[in-house]
Amino acid sequence: MWLWSSDKYKQLIQEEKDEICNGTGAAGTPKSITKLLDSLYGFGFSYRPASNIHDFDYNEGINWKDKLKADFRYLVNCMIIFLFNLIKTIIFILTIKLNLLRALLYPATVLLFGWRAFYKNK
Repeated sequence: MWLWSSDKYKQLIQEEKDEICNGTGAAGTPKSITKLLDSLYGFGFSYRPASNIHDFDYNEGINWKDKLKADFRYLVNCMIIFLFNLIKTIIFILTIKLNLLRALLYPATVLLFGWRAFYKNK
């Protein structure tokens, strides 16, 4: 999934990201809380990637314009994550509905039209 970030953020190695970024929550937030905020302990979409970009932007920013840009980028990235996961969920639900339809249609088809095959060679 593509998220909006600065070129400088894209060039960071993982150790550098780990020093600057802590996921969802203010600096110093305990890991148990950031894990909850990141994805509701696995029950929601993970916003950690957007939060990490936001942490980096805050670390790099120097004035109010940088703060507003970081906050706007965070909003855009959170919406990208939400919409990406919404589309995946809709596709999953449609797949379930299609398979439910097949589970009902196939037996109904053989019940209605399987007489000839059943009695063939008897």
